[in-house]
Amino acid sequence: MRDVLFVGDVQGCATELYDLLGTAGFDPAQHRLALCGDLINRGPDSAGVLDLARRLDAVTVIGNHEVALLEGDRSPTLDLVREQLGSSLEDWLGWLRARPLFIREHGYILVHAGIPPGKRPEECTRTELTEIRIVDGRPWFDLWRGPETVIFGHWAQRGKVDLPLCKGLDTGCVYGGRLTGLWWPRLEWVSVQARRRWFERAKPGDACRAPSLRRIVSSAGLLRLPTVPATPGRTSSRVPSRGQPHAGSRWSCATPQTREAFSWVFSA
Repeated sequence: MRDVLFVGDVQGCATELYDLLGTAGFDPAQHRLALCGDLINRGPDSAGVLDLARRLDAVTVIGNHEVALLEGDRSPTLDLVREQLGSSLEDWLGWLRARPLFIREHGYILVHAGIPPGKRPEECTRTELTEIRIVDGRPWFDLWRGPETVIFGHWAQRGKVDLPLCKGLDTGCVYGGRLTGLWWPRLEWVSVQARRRWFERAKPGDACRAPSLRRIVSSAGLLRLPTVPATPGRTSSRVPSRGQPHAGSRWSCATPQTREAFSWVFSA
């Protein structure tokens, strides 16, 4: 069995995903990539994340942001995702619909949000698997008894969870935190710092602070993004780099190690 690198909620942070893969020493010939859902929305390059996941044949489950896109929900950031996907939107929606709600193999269950106590994942609703956090005033994972280890995301405010049978990987990359991964079965953690704060988290009682269409809130102000249609099997052509609204090339925002390690992705 190949080692698996699980990665928490990427939410459109394509550059940070490249950074994490480079830092982790991920080799697609030897390793397998598995994503905890919420690949898209609120970050700068959802199209790039989707394309990389597909190129690397990543194992992926559905998160609540994919559900929102599939159900036609409207928000400034979801509209940005639709703009980025352009004429290939329907193709990508079909790809997302084919993703499972959970994956169980080799001693783990991969799910976006979690599993209610007393249930097996196949007994759960989509809403439970993509949105659960609290059950009877307690985090759901305090009540999980196994036997499998549940690997999940979804809860950025809670952050990293490292319990014997529950591993939480959402560390708020899109909010300026970190993008976190976990190697399985060796249980080694790896993470990288977000390049910037791409989305401003709403305070309790506030409406969600979504940016205007085609703008992303960052710690340095508002970063205007170009509209880049993407197609399945082709990487979006532009990713914003640190300190610049646009760098002209996806390579400018990657470390030298990442450029070398993943140059083959763009050779086709």
